[in-house]
Amino acid sequence: MTPSRLRWIAAGIVVAYASAAAAPAQDAPPDEAARVAYWLDRLQRGPEPTPILLPNFHQGLLLDAQRQLVASPRATLERLADPALRERVQANPVRDAWIALLVVLVPIARERPDVARAWALPAVDDRELLLRRAGVEVLSAVRSPQDAPALLAALRRDSDDRYVTPLALKSLLALGAPWDGEAARVALEAGIGDLPDGTSSTWGGLVPAALESTAGARDDLLAGLALLLESSSPRPPRRTVAGESLPDGTEALGFGHVLSGPGTLPAALARAALARRGYEGPRRSVAADLRSADEALVGIARTAVDPTPQALAAARDAVLRDAALMRAPAAKDPAAVAARARRLRDDASPEATEALARLLEACPAEPAWREVFLTTSDLLRARGAEPTAWVEAALASFDPARVDAALAVVRRSRAFAYAEQLERFHDAAGSAPLRPAVRRELAFLYGVGAAAGEVPPDRAGAFARRVAAWSADPDDPAGRGLLSVLVELGPPAEEVLVAGLGGRLRPAYVDALGQANGRRVPASVTRALLEGVGDATPSAARRAVWIAVFASASGDDDAVLDATVARLRGPARDEAAMLARIVRHRAPR
Repeated sequence: MTPSRLRWIAAGIVVAYASAAAAPAQDAPPDEAARVAYWLDRLQRGPEPTPILLPNFHQGLLLDAQRQLVASPRATLERLADPALRERVQANPVRDAWIALLVVLVPIARERPDVARAWALPAVDDRELLLRRAGVEVLSAVRSPQDAPALLAALRRDSDDRYVTPLALKSLLALGAPWDGEAARVALEAGIGDLPDGTSSTWGGLVPAALESTAGARDDLLAGLALLLESSSPRPPRRTVAGESLPDGTEALGFGHVLSGPGTLPAALARAALARRGYEGPRRSVAADLRSADEALVGIARTAVDPTPQALAAARDAVLRDAALMRAPAAKDPAAVAARARRLRDDASPEATEALARLLEACPAEPAWREVFLTTSDLLRARGAEPTAWVEAALASFDPARVDAALAVVRRSRAFAYAEQLERFHDAAGSAPLRPAVRRELAFLYGVGAAAGEVPPDRAGAFARRVAAWSADPDDPAGRGLLSVLVELGPPAEEVLVAGLGGRLRPAYVDALGQANGRRVPASVTRALLEGVGDATPSAARRAVWIAVFASASGDDDAVLDATVARLRGPARDEAAMLARIVRHRAPR
């Protein structure tokens, strides 16, 4: 941890108790400008003096400040447009506030490119790498040709940095001509052989980034890359020979400069893309690649050639043979079986779907074969044939290994549609030993489904009640850990949270709210959380409540917190007042 970060943390360490006492809460909540001013102050000066040190308080407050500033983009950008503020922050030798504000600017940069640019351009030229990274991210978010020269300079300066390089490269390629060509040139000149086999992550990502860019990859750019990548090699990662530094202006000459190899696969990607566009020369090169002994090269070439009916049939037959031999003593190795299954990725025929289904059905539910059943289920899912029947059969077997395999497929899918199957299995007679594992996958699916808006309120409320019951199950001691999903379920779980906070398992519900991670709860939940706190509450229990308030309360809860401050005395009052000051400056829920 850097000294600057230690100083930032030190600002939040417990100080003299008198200095921690809070002024009475304001009658009216602060307006948007006041909230922005408060959170900017926190980023620059750190936390207010506090009578209680909450876990990860400094980091939590930093994230809170960034979230709140992003939630008020116009007021934030208006404040950041002030040259005096910018000059003061950028002149500070402690760079933390500058970096934090650049993070804030990324999602809102396009609303005021002039403001974003004023903060980011000096950053990309700074000597501190973290600041340069943050500056490049802001300029990439602006997406303007005006910033292309700065991004090119950043790409050249930090060509060995795996954060700056792909970000700047993708941004420049997305701008189209002439910046895509300039970016490719810099990447070719400055890319280093940073991978164990001597290849370059920069070179390897160049063609895919060009093909995926919103501007599209130009034919002449792909042709130039195919030629240059094949005939050259990336720079060596270090300017040393046998541990000795070389004089300036020289560099070590690696084998790649003499023998082809490090740029072969990226060049093949460019040739394949040109062949798909109908160019005869690249098509002949791809035909040669298909005869190579290098399986990776052959795999790239196949993407440019429409497989013949005979080739498709042969690939399907290979998968069917694997399915037939799966349980034989001399069964093929899992990696090879998975590779053959992946050859059916672009075969949308019913016969290919049937072959994959049979392979999944025959696949052993063993850890060694995990790659095969996950790969096969992914391929089926991609063609709209979610393996629900296979999951149903695996669950119905009640075999622990098969059930575990089914749960792995379900988690991989992230599909809320599986929740009903898992609920039926959970309630079936004989599933008791496997229920804890199923409950965790159900909590995962409901959390993902709620975030995507896929869970109807009635089902969310019913599941919340089930989670409350599971948390009290003596046969599942870890079931209390599931309570955090109640926060993710939103309003339908509100009654369950309020009831739990008033029950015998209150400490578990308090801990669950302490894991809210920025999700905000209704004022009724915050009120139930604070009703259990009095002057005589032990400090450990009181601290757990403050952790939960800090993690989950929103600006709507300021009246609840003010009332709590008014009824408390002594240390408890000072602690509550500190939290009230923070919460009242958060945006409403």
